Amino acid sequence: MVTLNLNSLTYCFGCITSILDMDERLLDLLAEIEIIYCPPLLDFKEIPKSNIAIVDGCVRTKEDENRLKEIREKSDILIGIGSCAAFGGITGLGSLFSSTETLNEIFMSDTLLKKTIPNTGVPPLKERVYPLHEFVTVDYYITGCPPTSDLIFDAISALLKGDKPNRYEKPVCAECPRIVKEETLEHLLPFHEKIPDPEECLLSQGFLCRGSVTRGGCGAPCPSNGIPCLGCRGPSDKVLKRRDKDPLSTLIDRISRVTNLPEEKIMREIGRVASIPHTFYTYLISSPEMKLKPRSTISEYIYRFYETEKV
Repeated sequence: MVTLNLNSLTYCFGCITSILDMDERLLDLLAEIEIIYCPPLLDFKEIPKSNIAIVDGCVRTKEDENRLKEIREKSDILIGIGSCAAFGGITGLGSLFSSTETLNEIFMSDTLLKKTIPNTGVPPLKERVYPLHEFVTVDYYITGCPPTSDLIFDAISALLKGDKPNRYEKPVCAECPRIVKEETLEHLLPFHEKIPDPEECLLSQGFLCRGSVTRGGCGAPCPSNGIPCLGCRGPSDKVLKRRDKDPLSTLIDRISRVTNLPEEKIMREIGRVASIPHTFYTYLISSPEMKLKPRSTISEYIYRFYETEKV
């Protein structure tokens, strides 16, 4: 029987919920695996040794770091699930501010909830948010916010058979049924400005859909239903593996090709309809790989990128 350890760091509970969303398939897995640790389900105080450990969430506190290192030491295979684990995720936007600024805003701003910043009984914040591989070796990632239950089930099933989980190298666009058309546009569109054509590519229509730079595997549910891809699965292999590729610059190239807008105007239009760090780096602002790309603009926004960080 394969032993499974489910652990969470700084997180929102979405990835654990996605595991439970496997429904009857979870029962099929339980015929081959034994869940020996899962704080939401099992009240054990010590982390046991296991064949497979699944960790969701990012490293935001010193306690997260220590816990992650213990999990890695006690597991044969470590899987990070969710974009927080792989890239810092939405929680990673906390890296836009210093930990002092964050605490002052939460506890010391002029509100009815003004309190004293706690300094005992709670784990200290690290200076920024970190994905798991900044501290330990991660064997596999299952990305998404949260990853679908299908992705999690398929990955665990593959490991039980002795295979590697599918990497899903192609972008979301490869799974989207919409038709790409070359259009001559004057402006980009915020999503609320008009109802999109139900069949044409959202990017062709001028909406900021990130499907062409985002890893597939999810089945493209958002663009298929008229909602621009938000990039929650992280960068596609084309963007991740090539040093000269970055989500923002690569998408600008793509928009220019399908809309005939010059790149300089696209950049101005993006500034008009969207916040660059909150739109193009929503899940990636704390990713060390993305920050080091020459065309990345993350270093313009992130706090203390080049300074020595406190731990």
